[in-house]
Amino acid sequence: MKTQQSITVSLNGQTQQALAGVSLKENLKQWQPDSARYAIAINEEFIPESQYDSIELSNGDRIELLVPMQGG
Repeated sequence: MKTQQSITVSLNGQTQQALAGVSLKENLKQWQPDSARYAIAINEEFIPESQYDSIELSNGDRIELLVPMQGG
């Protein structure tokens, strides 16, 4: 049985563990289990939702996860 390695990232300024070798989308399921929509930047670069399946995180990445607000 293969053991899943973890890496350390910063998520909205807080240290979090992420799974190494899996997509950003899979890590999002761990951090935000609901199906809300997000805007995400990694190391200050916006990531289009179309790339969530193909991006793998690296140790030390800085991730900003923004949930749109309703209102006026």
